[in-house]
Amino acid sequence: MLCGSSELSGQLPSLNKKPSLVHDELATTRAEWRSVGAKIALESGLSATAIVLYSSLFEESPELPEGAAQEYRLDLVAALVGQGRFSEARKALDLVFPSRFPSRYNLYSAVVGYGSGTYQEAALLEAALSGIDQGSLRPVDLPWLYLLRGVLSDLQGQSGLAGEQFSRAVDSAASALQEAFFLSLVFRQKLLTAPADEELLLEVRRNLDALSGQSGAFPFLREYAVILYRMGRDVEAVLALEDELAKVGTSFTSDERSELLLLKGLILGTNSDPGWSALKELVRIGAESKSSAIALQLLTRASGRDAELMSFLNEMISQPDSHPLLAMMYFIRCQLALANPETAAIAEADARFLLEQFPGLDEITSVYRLLAYAALQRSPPQYRVAADYLISLREQVSGASELAELNRMIGDCYFMNKDYGNAVDFYQAARTSSSDSNVGVSTFLRLVIAEIRSGMIDAALAHLDEADFGGSMDVADRWRAEWNIAQALQSDGNSSLALDRIRSLLSSQDTGPVPAALDMRLRWLEAHLSLFSGAEGVQTRVGSIIARLDSLPPDALGASEAFLLKAELLLLEAQASLRSSEASNGFEAIRQLRDSFPTSTAAERSYFVEASYHAGLGDFLSAQQILAEYISEYPDSTLAPQALFQASLHCERRGPDNYPEAVLLLDQIVQDYSDSALVYQASLRQGDLLRLMNDFAGAQLIYENLVNAYPSHELQYLAELSRADCIAALSQGDATQLLEATSVLERLVDMPGLPADFQVEAGHKWGMMLRRQGKADDAREIFSLIATRYMLDAQNALGLGSVGRYWLSRTAFSLGDMLENVGEIEEAKRLYRKMVAFNLPGRNLALTRVEQLQISESR
Repeated sequence: MLCGSSELSGQLPSLNKKPSLVHDELATTRAEWRSVGAKIALESGLSATAIVLYSSLFEESPELPEGAAQEYRLDLVAALVGQGRFSEARKALDLVFPSRFPSRYNLYSAVVGYGSGTYQEAALLEAALSGIDQGSLRPVDLPWLYLLRGVLSDLQGQSGLAGEQFSRAVDSAASALQEAFFLSLVFRQKLLTAPADEELLLEVRRNLDALSGQSGAFPFLREYAVILYRMGRDVEAVLALEDELAKVGTSFTSDERSELLLLKGLILGTNSDPGWSALKELVRIGAESKSSAIALQLLTRASGRDAELMSFLNEMISQPDSHPLLAMMYFIRCQLALANPETAAIAEADARFLLEQFPGLDEITSVYRLLAYAALQRSPPQYRVAADYLISLREQVSGASELAELNRMIGDCYFMNKDYGNAVDFYQAARTSSSDSNVGVSTFLRLVIAEIRSGMIDAALAHLDEADFGGSMDVADRWRAEWNIAQALQSDGNSSLALDRIRSLLSSQDTGPVPAALDMRLRWLEAHLSLFSGAEGVQTRVGSIIARLDSLPPDALGASEAFLLKAELLLLEAQASLRSSEASNGFEAIRQLRDSFPTSTAAERSYFVEASYHAGLGDFLSAQQILAEYISEYPDSTLAPQALFQASLHCERRGPDNYPEAVLLLDQIVQDYSDSALVYQASLRQGDLLRLMNDFAGAQLIYENLVNAYPSHELQYLAELSRADCIAALSQGDATQLLEATSVLERLVDMPGLPADFQVEAGHKWGMMLRRQGKADDAREIFSLIATRYMLDAQNALGLGSVGRYWLSRTAFSLGDMLENVGEIEEAKRLYRKMVAFNLPGRNLALTRVEQLQISESR
């Protein structure tokens, strides 16, 4: 009998027992993280960057949960109106359900209406604002509400009240950049509502002419330009500004000059080259004024100029003299860089600079989030680094909801890093640290899944049942959790409990609305588990699910989901038919699957199902040929190496004459799929087959190559043991080779953490090598050590598998022979009786030995 490698190398994961439909429970998490940069850009007033990030989010995550999708669409609307792209904002708003976030929807509907010229009458705007509950808005929304209230007051002729509302709009901004953004909107609103007629224009012109070239001309110049702008005479307004600025020179104060340049930029427009240049000139002046901050913010709002803006920021940041708006420039550049994964390193460097040089920056909490987001943009993502930044941020927040959100985000980082134990801790902290029940509910699914992934299945079950009993869990989340629980229970060997839970869920009458895709997946899973539990009627159930799927509206699932489900259901139908001896129906389902869904993984796996069916009938040649057909059809598939491996096993089962062909199939894995995880096992199996063919030299070469090429492989000990077997077989009494094999076996027995079965086998072979070298006492010591460890300790004995029990039996017989030879008959009898007590292989022979020894003693 060969060593344990022959057993272990044939243990491949079955393609038929585990569900292949996988719900991506991290899709929402990844989308939320992609939204982090977008939200920061939106709250900072960088609407152009926010549009890019939100648009890419929808492209990369087309199947977001409804609530998240609605929220992100409203944020996209806010970004679009910030850019003045009102027609696009209206289209995006049409995709939002008003009932989901009614106040936010009504607010942005009013903003879009105002921006596109719909609400130019006070009554219309007042009606639009009446459906908004201020308490339901997010902080980022409030400046818009105050701005519209100011506009309404202007329309109603209440200029004083309008001024108050405009001030509130600016004061409620979430950051200095957003403050500058709303200052620019207020400035523009004042331009639009300023009085304008020919008589007033002439009066102001007379005053301006009287003071032309003097600093006192400032208020009249500003008013004159505004009136011209209101009258649609933009060119004259710009010429008047340029003419007077040239005459006065430096007589205007820095703030006055900045305001006039800002007015010029606003009149020309940020999307025009002259307007763009005027605003850049204002920023270059470096004046410490609100006008400069507004100009910088307006530059960020220009459409299609991100590359120019990045170049301008690089120029300003590299200036030897520090600019008053340097922190704002770094913050803007950081976010522009984040919009492109290739420049994520720049974003991270800028964020670090802000932390080090501007720790008191208003946006400092956003900087930490940007650093975390930038760490996730790296390739590969740096999840632990992101978590560390957010942990540092926790020290700077005090609100319960914000702390809960941070704990959840930290949990996400650990989850995505597959550190599920830490993820559980932070998700638990998020649930307990928030007074907002919605935060706890949104985190619950992640907590349950993290518990499942960390092996805490009982805790996950308890949490899930508790939430279900208390009615505190969203129905869709509960179904998603049950999906994950079922797969975990199945992997843990508890398919019956998984099936019971799924059936209970599907039969519940008060589950509420469930997404169609999730409903169909759970029904498929119930049928899948039923099939492999041996239940009857699976074919009928699968047929009902297919009919249900076909009856759904075309857009109920989405094309990709419907494609995937139909393919998996056809494969399940084929498996059920083949198991119920209705082979013709099964083959027909397989034919339909391959014809209709050739690109699906289900179509690929159908070859394995068909091969398994033939192998079960003992037709190993047909099984091998079907897998060969698969390899020819899908040579680049990730399953191709497994198909070759299983084909080699079928070939081997056809008898010793086919071993050379089996070796060639295994070699094809090594040569054609060198990156496959099966390469090591394929090589081990090649060596085993060569040994069965008595080609020990060829086998030894393979084992030595494995030892040298994969020094830290988890199965390295099998190659070492097999190599020692080959050395011993080829030694022909050569003392040097025997000593080398003995040294390898001694080292293997002393290695910690190896499987018990393997240690028993290695120990027996070590003892036999010592006997071959005439070291009987040393051999007896090794045999005694193995026998004592596994025959005097019941717990150790129970831990052995069939391979370990076989080698333990051989060890006991070898030790018994040695004891008999030196006259220790009673010790030998005790050893044989232990073999009988543990029901080891050779139990009857051990009984015979005891009887023979007793007869000998009685003579």
